[in-house]
Formats: sequence, C-alpha cells, structure tokens
Amino acid sequence: DHVTVQQIHEVVTAGILEDAGRYRTHNVRITGAVKTPPDWSKVVGLMDGLIRGVAESRMHPVETAAFLHHGFVEIHPFTDGNGRVARLLANLYLIANGYPPVVIRTEDRGKYYKCLRSGDAGDLMPFAGFIAKSVDESLTLYLSIFGGADELVPLKELARWVPYSQEYLSLLARRGVLDAVKIGRVWHSSRRAVERYVGA
Repeated sequence: DHVTVQQIHEVVTAGILEDAGRYRTHNVRITGAVKTPPDWSKVVGLMDGLIRGVAESRMHPVETAAFLHHGFVEIHPFTDGNGRVARLLANLYLIANGYPPVVIRTEDRGKYYKCLRSGDAGDLMPFAGFIAKSVDESLTLYLSIFGGADELVPLKELARWVPYSQEYLSLLARRGVLDAVKIGRVWHSSRRAVERYVGA
C-alpha cells in the first residue's frame, strides 16, 4: 500500500532527501533515460494501479516481482531513490512468496539496465528472465552455504564422498540425470542429489 511504500522510501533516504517518504510534487527528468517519468499529478493514480496490479496478479511470483520493480521505476514516484525502493519492494514480494531476495551484482548492472529498457519498450520478458536468473543464483548461493547433505560442492570434492568419479558425475550433470548447477565454469551438486540418483 501507499503507506508502506512511503515508509520504505523514508527509511532508505532519511537524512539524504528533504522530501524522504513523500511522493514528488513536481516533474523530474532522469539523466540518460529515454522515457520521461509521468507528470507528478498522475503519481498517486498510477501507484494505485500498480498496487492493485500486484495484488491481483495471476503471474508467477518472480514475474510479478519483475512487474512491480519495472512499474515502480517507470512511475518514478519519488524525486530520488526510486531504484533502491523498487529493488527492496521486489525483494520483499519475493520473500513473502517463498523466494530468496535477489542481489544485482556490479558486473550485472549493464544487463540490468538493458533489460529495464526492454520493459520501457513494452517487452517485460527480458527483465523477468533477468530477475528469474538472479533468484536462481540466490538459491544456489544459499544452498552452497546451507551445509549437511544439501550443501552444494564441486563435483571434484563430491567424488571423494561417493562411489563415482568426477568425470562420471560431470557426465550425469550434463545429461540432466543428476541434480547439479554450474557455478562459474564448475559443476556443483550435493550428497543428497547423488543419493537420489542412486535410489532412482
């Protein structure tokens, strides 16, 4: 709702902006942006529509998070801090729906902005795909530090604990027979995944 959005903005920009937590009351331009944010007098109505759209969404939660994030940035309801608030709102939505928050890494910033611009042109799918990939990376990271039988480890290390060679595990991973994920250029899996393969 409006109150939550404004409270989040106030927390994020307190001591930085004079109008922290308040929707803008004048028009703004974004340096380097192709689109100009809507007239300030339309902000409340557009935010009503965005809030309603998220509440009534029948899309997958990851797609809805992308819709929320892009829609918020497009409306640009505050004079500054909109990107930070959009990322927080999308992450809160993901967490509320059982998904981990996403982190936009420095090296992914260019792709992040490019996908946002695709949304500006009417195609939200690249941005939804970007968010989905970021969710997947977050899940992988959490599983890799979780520990126990579910801990993701490189296949080379996993081969020491199971009766299969690294090469055989790699073959199973590439064929999609063994639940595994590539982190960088290295395949990772877990002892539980190998147990599932053996029991199949």
